[in-house]
Amino acid sequence: MKKLMVIGAFGLMLAGCGMEKNSADNASAAEQEVKELEVQVLTEPVGETGEWTLEAFVSQGGEAVNDANEVKFEVFEAGKKDESVKNDYTDVKDGVYSIKHTFQEDGVYYFIPHVTARSMHTMPTQQVIVGQVTDEEIRAAEEAMAKAKAKMMEDKESGTKDEEDMKDGM
Repeated sequence: MKKLMVIGAFGLMLAGCGMEKNSADNASAAEQEVKELEVQVLTEPVGETGEWTLEAFVSQGGEAVNDANEVKFEVFEAGKKDESVKNDYTDVKDGVYSIKHTFQEDGVYYFIPHVTARSMHTMPTQQVIVGQVTDEEIRAAEEAMAKAKAKMMEDKESGTKDEEDMKDGM
């Protein structure tokens, strides 16, 4: 009977140690919670034709990210996504990735920094108004973009577009 009590007590001690280890592992996992990758477009949304510096600030958990796996800047005129231009960033400092881009004509454009860093991908969209543009042109561009985004979400849900198309946007 004493042997049984000793074995039982020993078993409880082992179980207790195992529980402490699991609690420590769970606390460690909670501390290592994945922080969202954030991209803030710094480029002014209105300007004249000519050379612009397109900029995006990349951060995670409030800290600048200077080691992104990929940062591509996509620019296209509203309604002309199939004619978009995508280029890699040319400079990074304190989490701000940038590239020079020349807008040669007035119009409503979209600027999308495609950022992949730390196993995450994000691609915010900013409307850019270049030169003299009417309110009607802006409304039409916004409606077209909203329809394109809705179509993209519909395609994503139905599985009609492959993953690379989703990653690239509309």
